[in-house]
Amino acid sequence: MAAGTLYGAIDNLLKQKLIQPVPSEDSRRKVYVITELGRDILHQDYFRMRHMIEMTAMIMDGGRGGAI
Repeated sequence: MAAGTLYGAIDNLLKQKLIQPVPSEDSRRKVYVITELGRDILHQDYFRMRHMIEMTAMIMDGGRGGAI
């Protein structure tokens, strides 16, 4: 991942209030922690992806005959 991509992603997460900066002993190092909102969004996305994987597995196993 290029540095610009990483910094852009961090900036977006900060703007959306999904992470927040925390103090660091090293003044050159930036440290972030996930917020409650970020944790909620992460859980929602996890369950969404898990559901997609389960549905894909059923289709691939022939459990629904390929129909969605």
